[in-house]
This record gives sequence, structure tokens and C-alpha cells, in this order.
Amino acid sequence: DIWLEQPVPEGEVLARLQQAAPPGIAFEAVQPVAAPEPPLQRQVQRADFVARLETPLTPELPKRLDALLRATSVPRQRRGKAYDLRPLIIDLRLEPPAELVLTLSAREGATGRPEEVLEALGLDPLAADITRVQLTLDPSPAAAPAA
Repeated sequence: DIWLEQPVPEGEVLARLQQAAPPGIAFEAVQPVAAPEPPLQRQVQRADFVARLETPLTPELPKRLDALLRATSVPRQRRGKAYDLRPLIIDLRLEPPAELVLTLSAREGATGRPEEVLEALGLDPLAADITRVQLTLDPSPAAAPAA
């Protein structure tokens, strides 16, 4: 979210953002949002990640992934609080030769973290290159209740 003191054409905002972006950050589009809309952080519903593993997929990894997806609960601890990781995993699949594609809940108060999913699969999150590739927003943020 950014707030502008004066209206600026979308194309100009995009051009300025692209020019000021550090290497590796690319802006694809900008969109004006009406002032009464909730903050962007409250509109995010899910996040898609790709975890590139250092080694090719092993034969037991698909079995562990299937067991994780079939589990009714995956108890975890975060900052000393118990929570269930399983409902935060929306989708999870393997892509040869060495990628794990994750779609996780990213709602306020219910956010899945890719490194915790890797740990639940018995993988070292430090041995993976994890990239967030997309955020999905609530399609009707004005109708969403404030959390």
C-alpha cells in the first residue's frame, strides 16, 4: 500500500516504482484502491511459494507429502504457542527434479510458513531456496469483516 498526496496516473506510478526498485524486485502493475478499502495486509488470503531443494526428490518424499496432506492435524509450536499447521496448508505438490510448490494460508492470525512445512516433511529449510511467487487477495475486500 502507498498513499499519494496528489493523484498520479497509474503508468507514471508504475514507471517510478520500476525505476526506484532494487535489483531483483520487479513491479508488474499498480492499481488504485478506494480509501475505505481495508489495508492490503488484511486482504491477503493465501501465498504461493516455490521451494527449490538442494538435492533431487527422494522416493520417500512423496509418501511423506501424502501423509502430511492426509493428516487431520499437524501440531506445531511458534513463539511458545501451540497451533495446528495442517489447516494452513491449502495445496502442496512436488515438481521434479527438486521443487516443492506450496500454497499456504496468509490470513491475519492464520499464516502458514513454508519453512515449517519443510520441517514437517523432514526437510531442512536452510537447504532450500524458498521464493514467494504470488499473493492472492480476497476478491471482495470491502465485504470482508475487519479482523
